[in-house]
Amino acid sequence: MLPTDNGLAQPPEEEHQPNNTTQPASGAAATFSIGILGPLAVSRDDTDLDATKWQRNAISLLLMLATAPRYRRLKEEVVTELWPDATTQSAASNLRYILRVLRQHLNGGGDPYPIVVDHGWIALNPAYHWQVDFERFEESLAGPPNSERLLQAASLYRGDPLVEVRYQDWASLVRDRVLRKWRELCLCLARVHRDNGNPNDALPWLDRLLELDPFDEEALREALQALSDAGRIPEALRRYRRYVAQLRTEIGVAPGEGLRMIASQLQSPEQRTKTRRQPSVQPATFIPTYPLQRAMPLVGRRRELKRIREVLVSRQKRLVLLTGEFGVGKTRLLAEVAHHARKSDILTLAGGCYEQEGRLPYGPFHDALLDYAQVAPPAALGESIGDLLPEILRVMPELREHGGNAPEPRYGERSDERLRLYAAVGQVFERIAGRRGMIVILDDLQWTDRASVHLLHYLIRQPSVSNVVFVGAYRENESAASNFLADLLAEVHLNKGIAERVSIIPVEPLGQDGIRRLAHSWLGLACSSELANILCRTSAGNPLFAMEKLTLLHERGCLEQVNEQWNMRSGAEDILPTSLRDMVSRRLERLGPSEIKVLRIGAVLGRGFSHQALVQVWGTDDDALYDALDTLLDLNLVQESGDGYTFSQPVIREVIYSLIPEFHQRYLHAGAGRALENVYGERVSQHVTELASHFQRAAIWSRALSYTVSAGDQAQEAFAHDEAIRHYHTALDLSTRSGLEPQAEANLRIKLGRLLRITGCTEEAERELRQAADLATSVGEPLLSAAAWVGLSKTFMRATNRESMITALERVENLRPILADSPPSRDLFSLYLELGTAYFSCGKYEETLEVREKALAVARTLRDERLMVRAEVARTLVLGMLGHMQYARQLALQLVPRAEAIGDIEALRLALAQAAEWAMLAGDFVESHATRQRELVTAKRTGATSVTPFVQANIAQLCLYMGEWDKASSYAENALSSFLALGDRFRTSYPLAYLGELALRRGDREEGIRQLGECSDIAKQSNDVQVLRYAERLLAEEEIRSGQSDQAIARLLPLVDRSAHEGHDIPLLLMTLAWARLILGDCENAEPDLAASLARATVEGNNFALQEALRVRGLLHAKQSRPTEAVSDFRESIRLAHHMPYPFAEARTLVDYAGSLHESGQFAEARTAIEEALAIFHRLGAPREIRLTSYAIARLKPALHVASPRLDHGQ
Repeated sequence: MLPTDNGLAQPPEEEHQPNNTTQPASGAAATFSIGILGPLAVSRDDTDLDATKWQRNAISLLLMLATAPRYRRLKEEVVTELWPDATTQSAASNLRYILRVLRQHLNGGGDPYPIVVDHGWIALNPAYHWQVDFERFEESLAGPPNSERLLQAASLYRGDPLVEVRYQDWASLVRDRVLRKWRELCLCLARVHRDNGNPNDALPWLDRLLELDPFDEEALREALQALSDAGRIPEALRRYRRYVAQLRTEIGVAPGEGLRMIASQLQSPEQRTKTRRQPSVQPATFIPTYPLQRAMPLVGRRRELKRIREVLVSRQKRLVLLTGEFGVGKTRLLAEVAHHARKSDILTLAGGCYEQEGRLPYGPFHDALLDYAQVAPPAALGESIGDLLPEILRVMPELREHGGNAPEPRYGERSDERLRLYAAVGQVFERIAGRRGMIVILDDLQWTDRASVHLLHYLIRQPSVSNVVFVGAYRENESAASNFLADLLAEVHLNKGIAERVSIIPVEPLGQDGIRRLAHSWLGLACSSELANILCRTSAGNPLFAMEKLTLLHERGCLEQVNEQWNMRSGAEDILPTSLRDMVSRRLERLGPSEIKVLRIGAVLGRGFSHQALVQVWGTDDDALYDALDTLLDLNLVQESGDGYTFSQPVIREVIYSLIPEFHQRYLHAGAGRALENVYGERVSQHVTELASHFQRAAIWSRALSYTVSAGDQAQEAFAHDEAIRHYHTALDLSTRSGLEPQAEANLRIKLGRLLRITGCTEEAERELRQAADLATSVGEPLLSAAAWVGLSKTFMRATNRESMITALERVENLRPILADSPPSRDLFSLYLELGTAYFSCGKYEETLEVREKALAVARTLRDERLMVRAEVARTLVLGMLGHMQYARQLALQLVPRAEAIGDIEALRLALAQAAEWAMLAGDFVESHATRQRELVTAKRTGATSVTPFVQANIAQLCLYMGEWDKASSYAENALSSFLALGDRFRTSYPLAYLGELALRRGDREEGIRQLGECSDIAKQSNDVQVLRYAERLLAEEEIRSGQSDQAIARLLPLVDRSAHEGHDIPLLLMTLAWARLILGDCENAEPDLAASLARATVEGNNFALQEALRVRGLLHAKQSRPTEAVSDFRESIRLAHHMPYPFAEARTLVDYAGSLHESGQFAEARTAIEEALAIFHRLGAPREIRLTSYAIARLKPALHVASPRLDHGQ
């Protein structure tokens, strides 16, 4: 009995079972067949086993394993799924019992066990043959469709999958996947039959889908078309009418537009008329508060509406952008889209951007989501946001009242935090949309902020948000003024991947007929051709301009009725203004002072303003206010909206605001700021951007400064870096007027410098941080001074100015004795971690360890377990880099349960990552792979979308080493695609390195060199020393193998010098350098490099590097005519590679070993070794190695009688 982590004794079967994967004693391995596509069916060697009497958890365990990759799952995952509420002891006992029961069911308890437990995994024993219909079903569907394979897949489907465990969480994912593929299969078979001219054969497949889901409109559309193809039109119409009745009775909605279109094509003209007269369905209950007005009819927009509807129905595009001049009718089109969506019971959210209030980070998304959140039932809101609330609070701080906590403070720069936020927003949209889909309207995008553009760019690239279509509008002549939207528009034209997801629809001015119809609808009587011509000519077909002209003519009494038509009186054209702003000004001339006052207050408050704020600024809640509002509402200058009002057109607000005298603007903004403080009360922190704008315009500098700094902090917290920089710059300008304490100014400049560095403005960052350092020094603030110099060191590192970076770190060194006397605080902890990151980046690992231990000491003093775990994780990393890999591996494994205990998923992932890394370098690839898989599960739990592909890249590296090259390629390609989709070019260097190495191994030298070269270039730009060394070493190795060893030496020397011999990859660099020198015959210089490599690898326990170094030393000994030592080195290298397992390295060393044996006259042994190597290369699929090894074997043949030149695989 061995003690487990919880101190309980367990039988050996719960740990490693080395003897349970041997072949059965009877000889041939038994074959188990498991059917999950329908009721569970299990057989052993074609003998059915009655699973109907098995225990529920035994069935669950078998199905969990049968549907898992490689038929295995983590023991931890199984226990969590089957006994989520059990104690550790109880769960372990339950698992042992169920394993015994399931083994008895499958094998009668015989040996070997059909279910094994090994290194934390539970698996179907690979000693048996396992056939799972689910696996064969997916294999049959792989590749281009053809009737034979599709029918083969369909024959496997016996019914509803996993029915015995349908309500278990893990099963729902598999069920959804199978049902989705089954649906695609049936649709595909139906289309194949229709394409082959057999529509009647298509119908049974479609009927099977409609039995599963009677409301599957795509299946019904296909069925109606098949019936039409078969000439069975009356039956098709009966099906359609029956569906419409069922849809209306059970759900209360109308069929989709595509289905209605097909039905209308089937019907006679009389029947089509009857269909059009059917009453429309009620719109969806949720209506956005964003002002999407439909007061005026929509005329002349049939073409644009058709294109929009096509996109929405097909869902092939993720973003529709309407573009046109101001007033051309873009917002009116958006209102029509929202109206039709509600009629089809499609949820529609809406938000817009505003110019005068200043840009709010994620403004349109904030408004759209908050609008929904404020009216959604608590249960629905919990399902949509729930576990994502801490991240969503960065965008919508108003939701804190729903029980959310502020996001945890971040220590250091976490580039994946922003992507985690974007992923959370995407998940919220996905959950709200559900199966019915959703439209999100984004108006006036020409005024959007960069953060919103980045978020939109992210969302339209995510497959998981495919059920959401974004429909936006922007003014084509103003988008270039904001480089934010212009960047996205430029990418649409340059990036094919983005262009495929975006549709840009221009909205053109109306012709004379359109203006005439618009005027007719407003006047209630026909409009003369002369009047329509004047309106169209003077407005250039702009609907808003034309209607404002018509309104002005009507108010001035310049219209008359002639022959039941409206016409313009003689000479009236002279009063028409030439600009829209002049025309609005003329409309305001006839208003009284009370109406003007209301409009001015509203213009200052914003495009939309609450009644409560209006009353506060007005001063009293009297009749004069309400009389003025009634007049403005009658004149359609403002409209009621929720608990307040909005201007009917943005231009009205713009004109009114521009007409307010400057001194009066300041007075009104001061009143607005104070009024909004009263209205918001305790929620004032949620509106700091709006309040900052008011107090800035009111010239109340102290309040403006306070709110502006807070607005910058909020923007920074939400990763809206451009907005945060703008706020901090404004705050510094305000500080010259209101006065700011030097400490506060230094802190502000440190914040600004940090953001400037992150956004690549290194020169500006340096200037701000130097000023911060000078300020902090002048007032004796060592903590702030050190923070400024650490920021400077990182700025210089980003600018690749290594000398200045070292100088900055020396300044921090001078402050460290003073910092040691500073009281422990979170700021001090953060500073030490940041400093450690700076040291680590420039390869100063000893200093990194020292400051990270200081961070740990601070965390211990604060008694903060979360900080302690994070500090120890950071410390463990540098311990490994300093060569203490075994110790670092032990510490990482100890940190795993501690991170789990405090619920710090990110710390847990980092601990697992380090345990996996050190296990790999120690040569335990199997353990490393298992730990990486666990890290992958944990990474997905963190929600950080950039972390998952990073883990996938590391798994690709392990699969590459272990000889699973197809899996390596799949993992690396997925990682590369994910990084590209995230726009994270720097991190693409990791999968590129492994794809390049894999290409070389598979014989594609040109592609391998290209990918490694690209990887090296990216690593140089990002200053990533580790991946740079990796790529350059592989390129040097390729040069050695191509007879260019002198070039390899020139490539390697700068890396060895630059590294100062620190880092766990140094032994590999030294080994490769020695190999190149050895090939050139420079044994004198090769020997000390090789000795240093071996010494470092041995001390560090770096068996990965040791194996390679032993191989090269064997080559050296062979060249020095020391065959005994050479054979010994080769054998040890082969043993290490076989144990890892690292088959490519094993085979390569076998070839060198065979050469040494051949040289010493041991021809039979040489042949055995080299044939074993050839078999491995064949198994791996390494054509170049197969060719070289086959050639070497051919050279061995005459050597059975006469010694031939020594074989050297390295040449």
